[in-house]
Amino acid sequence: MSRIMKKALILGTIGFWIGILIGLTVWYLSSQGEPGGLTLSGHSLFELLAGGIYGAVSMGSSAVYDVDRWSILRVTFTHFIISFSGFWVLAAIQGWLLINNPFFWLGVMLFIWAYITIWFVNFLIYSKKVKEINNALEDIKGEKSSD
Repeated sequence: MSRIMKKALILGTIGFWIGILIGLTVWYLSSQGEPGGLTLSGHSLFELLAGGIYGAVSMGSSAVYDVDRWSILRVTFTHFIISFSGFWVLAAIQGWLLINNPFFWLGVMLFIWAYITIWFVNFLIYSKKVKEINNALEDIKGEKSSD
């Protein structure tokens, strides 16, 4: 098994449990003050499982960023397509995929906005790190030429 596949499995497992925890948190917060409170049903287990699967798909697919021979555009587009496809499929399975429902389209827009925001923040962080490394290399290169 390749290094990238191993990383995808590890990240996917972590993402699954994070998705479950997020689902539990939403479930807990949404049931406060309701009669019956936290009742476990087949539907709630299905919702938790869907959250876990979405977390696994999103986090596991981030292993594509380790494919060195791909451009940043190709890696980002691949990760976006995998993540968005996971969102789309799970929304359809859970009955959220009602194309004529404006709330579904709001969810799509929020997903795209969040994805772009997270990507841009990471891009800025990594750009700063690359600049620092390049400056350190220039300093090392300057010290060697002065010797």
